[in-house]
Amino acid sequence: MNRVHEHRQVTDLLAGADAPADPAASAARVLLVEGEMGIGRTHFLAESCQVAARNGHFVAAGHTVELGPPTPMEPLVSALTGIVDVGETTAESGRQAWQVEQLRAAVEAKARSTRILIVLDDLQWADSALISALRVLPAQLAASPVCWILARRCAAGGRALDQLFTLLRATGATQMTLPPLDDEAALGLCIDTVGAQPDRALRALVGQAGGNPSLVVQLLKGLREEGSLVMNEGRACLTSSRLPERLRLLVKQRLDAVDSGTRHLLEVTAVVGATFHPRDAAELLRITPAELLPALETAVAAGLLEARGDDLAFRHALVRRIVAASIPAPVRRSLQVQIAWLLLERGARTTTAAALLMSGASSGDPHALAGLDEAAARMSACASRITVDIAGRALELTDPTDPLHIPRVLAVLHALLAAGRPAEAVKLADAALCGNATGTSAAEIMIIQALALILMGQTSRAAETARAALDVAGLPEELRQRAELALLQAGTPRGGNTDLRERAQQIIDGDESSSRPLTIAALILLAQDAWDAARLTTALDLMEEAAKRTLGATLDAGQPHPSMILAMRLVQLRRLDEARQAMETVTGGLGRSSPAAWSPGLTILRSWLHLAEGQPEEAIAEARTGLDEATAAGAHLLAAAASCALSAAALHHGDLEHAAAALAENRRAAERPPHDLGLPDLVAAQVAEALEGPQAAVTALSDLFDSPQDYNRLLLSGPATPAWLTRTALAAGEASGAERIVAAAVDIARLNPTVPSVSTAAQHARGVLHADPEALRAAASGHTDAWARALASEDLALLLQHQGDQREQTVQALDAALSQYRAAGAARETARVRSRLRQLGERRRHWENRKRPASGWAGLTGTEQRVSLLVAQGLTNQRIADRLFISVHTVAFHLRQVYRKLGIGSRVELTRLVAESKDEPPL
Repeated sequence: MNRVHEHRQVTDLLAGADAPADPAASAARVLLVEGEMGIGRTHFLAESCQVAARNGHFVAAGHTVELGPPTPMEPLVSALTGIVDVGETTAESGRQAWQVEQLRAAVEAKARSTRILIVLDDLQWADSALISALRVLPAQLAASPVCWILARRCAAGGRALDQLFTLLRATGATQMTLPPLDDEAALGLCIDTVGAQPDRALRALVGQAGGNPSLVVQLLKGLREEGSLVMNEGRACLTSSRLPERLRLLVKQRLDAVDSGTRHLLEVTAVVGATFHPRDAAELLRITPAELLPALETAVAAGLLEARGDDLAFRHALVRRIVAASIPAPVRRSLQVQIAWLLLERGARTTTAAALLMSGASSGDPHALAGLDEAAARMSACASRITVDIAGRALELTDPTDPLHIPRVLAVLHALLAAGRPAEAVKLADAALCGNATGTSAAEIMIIQALALILMGQTSRAAETARAALDVAGLPEELRQRAELALLQAGTPRGGNTDLRERAQQIIDGDESSSRPLTIAALILLAQDAWDAARLTTALDLMEEAAKRTLGATLDAGQPHPSMILAMRLVQLRRLDEARQAMETVTGGLGRSSPAAWSPGLTILRSWLHLAEGQPEEAIAEARTGLDEATAAGAHLLAAAASCALSAAALHHGDLEHAAAALAENRRAAERPPHDLGLPDLVAAQVAEALEGPQAAVTALSDLFDSPQDYNRLLLSGPATPAWLTRTALAAGEASGAERIVAAAVDIARLNPTVPSVSTAAQHARGVLHADPEALRAAASGHTDAWARALASEDLALLLQHQGDQREQTVQALDAALSQYRAAGAARETARVRSRLRQLGERRRHWENRKRPASGWAGLTGTEQRVSLLVAQGLTNQRIADRLFISVHTVAFHLRQVYRKLGIGSRVELTRLVAESKDEPPL
């Protein structure tokens, strides 16, 4: 065990034996050592004796024993055997004084020829004669080179021993408390004991020993004896969570050493949990805090309990587990329910109370089940995911015929929706609606199900379910408004459905009884309608008004924060600073929305924001996180949005395979209404264009090219979108489609003269359609988005090159595009422009001077990494060259570099390395 600091104190003590004595510090050569049971005190003292012996000290060591007839001063007498023979001991005070004088004289004589270390352990069992002797001997021998180490169990031995230690400290003694092992030392002890590295489960179990070496060793030996450890590839793996009998016996010995009152305290508090307040313990034991004090002091002195802030806790989690397990199961469950209700009635530690109830409650126990209901109701206010577990446990223990069954179903449904787990909510609602739910209860279940279905992307079914709830007779006003809220969120006024628009306007204009969440939903619906009609200022104003209405309000658990929608629209208009401010409204707590249900939406928003800022790698990371969160929760609507963001970011970064794979996930994630072109369709078309050419993109967006005025939402997805669509249509030979796109973009700009981004977007698209260099120059300088500005510069370069005799201006435009694409992190477009420059005889360096390892994935350049990934996907050198806009010879060169750095010699080996790589190769 690593006790460097403690051993240094022993070394300092021994070195002080040669120093002149200080009359004012008669106990300066005394080291007082304390440690809890099993902390390794005896082992530490043995090591100290060895150090002293190696340094030339005469070592005299002894210890007291707990059992057997007391013999006055026996530990000291036996330690000094060989120095003096004091004869038969007696309890008479005169005889004891004579013995002490004999011992002093003999030690003093021995010390004239050698340095002496006297070590006495287990002084908690010391008799009064020994304690009296130790009060005087260190002072009497202070002038001699005699050192003392006096050791006891922490705070044990009674008042007389406490007074002795206090006296010695006051006269110069040093006190040391042996600390528990740190994590590294505990791991080393574990490896030494089992002969192998522990797996994660075993390491966690060892951690419950609190750094006590004896508990660690007995735990590991017991696990090995009972077959709960297996060796697997050099690791010790835990196969059972049952604590071994050897450890139980050790804990029993510790409990047997305390009085019955202390043991009762330990048993009750072991059931409470990791920590407890003394006031709670006193109330459970039906005594006053003052009456509890002796038992607490005994438990702390025995090293079983310790203070943690205002609470007390078991020093070792293993001990608490064993103490709790020793209580018969029926008694333990009753205690858990009793303690939980005590905590609930006091209004404190709701989480602890809930955990006790979930463990202690049983079927048909109304008292325990009522406690779970109470705990769930309190936890739901903060939308904690633990509420699902609490309410779910109550429902699990409730008979379907019980009148409380449906109320508990509703409690679970509310918790699932608030926790952002819509798929589970829909499944439970289906079961309840097929069971005994009727009337108002059935309507409430349908409303929650509708809101969950929206998160799952099943908007048409959500709308039908919300309408069914509204049809229930005698629906209370609160439920009616929630049903309307679900209907507003599921529906859209597009396609001639004016009823929703009119109802939303009624809610905003004159229905003062409407709840704030319903009003906010109405504002959002009208804002979306205005956006789809290209009335952008109106749309933003409505969304801002909705965001203001959230101040001081609690949104419905299934309702997105309007600032999230506002932020996305601002990103699309490239008003990025305003978008960040809108996102801060959500994350800063100005509006109390339901973060658990819609939290993946914030992550997705950050992805689009990073992409607009020219940081595709960060965008990819955020989109993947959002996708994982949404998929785990069954929130397919958000999963689809995350897949779309991931596809766009991967395409931007030049990784077409991942972009296509993300799109496939997108198509499986959520319901898509017929003829509903949107952002995912645009990203899909862009991926298709990159993989298969412009005709594939035009085919994918045929409805848009036929009637673009119906798809303003798509045209407004970014400042470069109209120009990209125009360029793609022209490349596919669809001039009429390109003309319609430009006309729609111009109409949007005409409707929004105060929104610069849409005016520049229309100008850019018009420049592409009409081959107008001035319009393209104006767009290149007018775009605030780096990618759009680069696209305008590239479009200008292509036009100038086509017109001929303008080589210098063409190169300048391409250089501008190259710079902007780099700023946008657009790897594929950067490679394309560099290829165009090479065709003009202009070469631009494209590597970065940064230190890389000589081998491994981290040693590959970005291009080498991309070549490797494409090889692993089965692409030929020619296809890789086409994909990366480089020559076949350059691909071969990069492959040779990859083979050298990875220490391989073939495409087969490279494919295997990519497939087996535990860390995903960087893009």
